[in-house]
Amino acid sequence: MSSKAFDLVSTLERSILLADIRGKHALPSANPVDIVCFDCCTKNLFIGTTNGFIIHYIIDERKTAERVIFKSHLQGKKAVAKKPLQLVKYVPTADQVIILVDGTICVFDTTRFDLSPSHERFKNVQTFCVNENKEGGSPFGQQVCIASRKRHIQLYNITAEKWIHIRDIGLPELPRIVSMDSSTVCVALQTKYVCVNVETSKLTELFAYDNEADTPFVKRVAPGEFFLGGPSDLGIFATVSGVSQRPPIQLKSGTFSLAFSSPYIVSLNSEFVVVYNALNQQQKQALQFQRGVSLQEQSDRVFVASAQDIYALVPVPWQKQVDGLLLEHKVEEALKLAEVSYRNSGLSQSQFNEINNVILQKAGFIEFSLYNFDEAGQYLKTGGVDLREVISLFPGLLSVDSQFTRSRPPLHDFADVNQITKGNLEKSEDCTAWLVRFLESVRCKMSEKKDVHTALMKLYAEKRPSDLLRLLQSGYQGHHSDTVDTLQTFGRFHALAVYYQQARELDKSFTIWSRLVNKEIEDESFDSLGLSYFSDVLCKTTDATLLLNYAPVVLEKDPVIGAQMFTKRFDSGIQDKRLNPESTIEFLTRFPEALTYYLEHLVLSANQQVESFHSHLAMVYLDNLFSAKQLNNKVLIESLRKKLQSFLRQSDKYSVSLILGRVERDDWLLPEAAILHGKAGNDSAALEILVNELKDYKGAESFCVNQSANKTTTIERQRLFETLLHLYLSKSKDNERMRVYVIDLLNNPKAVFNAAKVAELIPDDWSIALLSKFMLNSVRSSLHDGRQARIASQLAYWDYFLANKDYLSLRSTTISLTDNKRCESCHQLFKESAFVRQADGRVVHISCAKT
Repeated sequence: MSSKAFDLVSTLERSILLADIRGKHALPSANPVDIVCFDCCTKNLFIGTTNGFIIHYIIDERKTAERVIFKSHLQGKKAVAKKPLQLVKYVPTADQVIILVDGTICVFDTTRFDLSPSHERFKNVQTFCVNENKEGGSPFGQQVCIASRKRHIQLYNITAEKWIHIRDIGLPELPRIVSMDSSTVCVALQTKYVCVNVETSKLTELFAYDNEADTPFVKRVAPGEFFLGGPSDLGIFATVSGVSQRPPIQLKSGTFSLAFSSPYIVSLNSEFVVVYNALNQQQKQALQFQRGVSLQEQSDRVFVASAQDIYALVPVPWQKQVDGLLLEHKVEEALKLAEVSYRNSGLSQSQFNEINNVILQKAGFIEFSLYNFDEAGQYLKTGGVDLREVISLFPGLLSVDSQFTRSRPPLHDFADVNQITKGNLEKSEDCTAWLVRFLESVRCKMSEKKDVHTALMKLYAEKRPSDLLRLLQSGYQGHHSDTVDTLQTFGRFHALAVYYQQARELDKSFTIWSRLVNKEIEDESFDSLGLSYFSDVLCKTTDATLLLNYAPVVLEKDPVIGAQMFTKRFDSGIQDKRLNPESTIEFLTRFPEALTYYLEHLVLSANQQVESFHSHLAMVYLDNLFSAKQLNNKVLIESLRKKLQSFLRQSDKYSVSLILGRVERDDWLLPEAAILHGKAGNDSAALEILVNELKDYKGAESFCVNQSANKTTTIERQRLFETLLHLYLSKSKDNERMRVYVIDLLNNPKAVFNAAKVAELIPDDWSIALLSKFMLNSVRSSLHDGRQARIASQLAYWDYFLANKDYLSLRSTTISLTDNKRCESCHQLFKESAFVRQADGRVVHISCAKT
């Protein structure tokens, strides 16, 4: 059973009651006086006795720190009948008490303290009720519903002066109990319950019951809702439309009286006062109470009368009830009670929110102790818990420098999570996993951020390095000493470097990364990042000194990756005198492969047209080539020579004389020397090398073809090919093979020759057949050139003719400029005779024509 909802407090003791009744109206002890009915309203208490007395008390209530004390003051007593009173009901609007005695209703005037002679009596009455919904009925009086033994109900509106009859409504059976809410009367008939609309006289059947086995009762619990006695001691909720919106409540056997004090239903039988929670339909409290007579509710109090005395069921403060429920781990019931109690608490919304937040936080810690993690997180989050309260449950997560102290009064009664898990490792891990999820899902306050970040860092450092890095890189504000110690303890050196980086302590972070690269320390989270990550970080630093200090670490491991640090900075446009191209080239001199990559990027990729860069790259290529030759690596030599020759052909910015001076010192670099002679304009020397030294006849022809593209006149191109022809002919006297090369050269469609000069150079003993193709091509080429020249001449003449025609046409055209003529550009009048006529015929100012 849950914690108690009410305290039973004596309101009117037997001794006082007897002392007040006796006196001049004292009865012999052989005829005891018992309470048979009562009613209470505000401070007024009216009691009906077995000897036909009505007694009026004023009940004063006084609250102390520990309890509530009631004190009764007798206002009057009156014998109104010789038989026991059946029912009394005080009507404050008329200041009257309605009394039912022996099937007759009479009215007692409290002002005169006697029966009212001006009001008629109603006979054959089974029972009656007063409209409990004050918003219904007439605003000038109180509505009363009388259940007649003649199988009908009568509706009256009562005032201080009279009772006004409204209507009678017939019933199918004899009524036993009635309760009225606004325009609806709920009636317990002999075998069933019905709802009667007193405005339309419409009856709505609810359900039947066994009048021999079941005790009927009707209690209004909310606007439009009643609580009815059903089969097998079942209490059933029913609305005026005949619908049950809440589950039923199993009552104790023999229940005969009910009261409602939200959210509780109080029942009375011959032995107990039992309290049920209407929210969850569970029994909440049971109080032993012998010879009970009736229950009546007044405001937030419920009064219960026995045959001898009257007690009050004083509600335990709802906050105390909630705390009791929480101690019993009845979390849901406690929260529902708090929500319902707020409506009648008189607290402002802000006051209630403050109290309710504490309740939610306590509920969260209870659910956490029961391993209901989802509920715990929801309650703690909604209650706005200080996250450090949760963190403090886990030893070692709060920093030693933290200023946090737990809430007073405490929100829970356990020291730490070990007290909850009792050493169960699996449960401990579940709790820790929940803590991580919870801290991640809640936005922490500024006052909590340092401790929360520190706790998350410690949790991540142990098992979640990827999340650790994310935390450190997203505005981490944890305690410095804890962060450094924890990361070092768990070997999270990469994370420590990131932490230093975020703290702008770059020298420390670069030192750690360089040690990781050099395998002086190990961190598996860095293994997948490695050298490339470190080089990227170095590349992005704005401190040139740091870059130059730590760049050798990368350059020694991988010259290409190291060189990319400098090429990326160059491409991004980062300006720094210490890292300009000249300074960088000087720095990279110690790292030939990196220097080569950097120079290639400047020259080939960035297209830097600087003579020193091109010359330096050519010299580097030569140095690499010489180094490969010393190693006798033929494959590497071939690759490097192709790269060098390609660069020498394509670039026009290097110093030819410088490179040529270096190349000519080595006879094995004749192809490169030929290229350089060609770059210097010394075609004959280049051809001399290709033909006489290298015997590369195809190379010589290709050289002439390539060089001719750079010649501006036909004569220069003819002179180039004639030089090669002369070299071929000088070697063809005793070499039949050379004649083939001569003929191939002459027949090359890309070669340019003067046929007359060729005829002079060809030896007289060569047959015409050998030269027939060349001569035929020469004649065709000459004819073609002549025809093209004539066409070009005719086209030029036609252009001249058209231009002359336009000129004559324009000269014959007149333009009239009058005083009201406006510029067709600015639309202003012409103030002088000077103007401009544009190609499209528009006449504008000279200034407008310029714009």
